[in-house]
Amino acid sequence: MKLTHLIARLCLLTASWLAVEGCSRTDQETSASEYTRVEISSASIDELRALIDAEKGSVVVVNFWATWCPPCVTEMPGLARFYRNYHGPDVTFLSFSGDDPGTMGEKVRLFVNSYEIPFAVWVMEEAERELLNAGLGVNWDGLYPTTFLFARDGSLAQTWEGEVSYEALSEAVERATGQQNGQEPQPN
Repeated sequence: MKLTHLIARLCLLTASWLAVEGCSRTDQETSASEYTRVEISSASIDELRALIDAEKGSVVVVNFWATWCPPCVTEMPGLARFYRNYHGPDVTFLSFSGDDPGTMGEKVRLFVNSYEIPFAVWVMEEAERELLNAGLGVNWDGLYPTTFLFARDGSLAQTWEGEVSYEALSEAVERATGQQNGQEPQPN
């Protein structure tokens, strides 16, 4: 009988808390829910290569990061800003997490929501550096974060090991595409 009363009290307390919490939400908290729609899925090395190959004709930015990596956390707002300003027909942004694929629904989703990440995230099924290097045609030492810039023809144009700034990435993409500040160049 005491257990039943305890469970009833917990249910009542939880319901009361939810009612108060629901009434105190701000617009910012509500808008954060849109990030729950960001796609998070796993990807093999072959799928990663296919994603890059499918974008030939566009400049492709590929970023490797992890939720447990402090420099990755630091660079994430700049990457989200970059995506919002540059992602389109001429620029593709692909984001790959080095987290355990078993944490996609927990850690990775929480990270995406917390940092308001607007782009899809793939969690690598295999994280063996040699396989990734062979699959991408790069020489990566496995450091997180690392960002690769692939030219329109699919060749590797630039690599940043460690945190990449919004400015450095923007400048490199503008050189590769002829865009300025994320916009098509205006005729004179």
